[in-house]
Amino acid sequence: MTTPRHDIPIPLPKPKAKPGQIKPYDNRDDRIEIGRLLVHLPPYRRVAFLAWACSQAILPGSWIHPVVGITTKELAEKAMKCDRADGALTMDVLLSITHMAIDYSLDLSACLARLVLMARGRDEVATPTRAFSFGMQVDPDRLARLANGSVPIGGIPVRPKG
Repeated sequence: MTTPRHDIPIPLPKPKAKPGQIKPYDNRDDRIEIGRLLVHLPPYRRVAFLAWACSQAILPGSWIHPVVGITTKELAEKAMKCDRADGALTMDVLLSITHMAIDYSLDLSACLARLVLMARGRDEVATPTRAFSFGMQVDPDRLARLANGSVPIGGIPVRPKG
């Protein structure tokens, strides 16, 4: 008689949250500077930055990633036309990043380095167009040109590959 085999869960390494990593940036000057960097990005690029940060964050002890909320996307749509919504979107992204840095295993220094690159227009990964980031229909030929870097994105020229 053979012994029955059971599925025994194998413990996986659990990423740890690092709430202490917020302390070097938890002062008035740094918070203002992060807000200024976010303001330099158009609303759809702020949402793209937040989506990238969500993909980097993971809930400790699981494999769950946060996602950009529907209300944040709606706020970004309103921010295209309204200054008050633009300021609210900036605060929403800033608070979401802070929350993920404290409660999720998000590397805040890497996240802020990415924000600086995006604000300077030098981020390595091309950010999607406004329509693509909000789930609207986009011409597939234009997406192919965007992917290879031959079309400027949001008025920012993309560095040619190669």
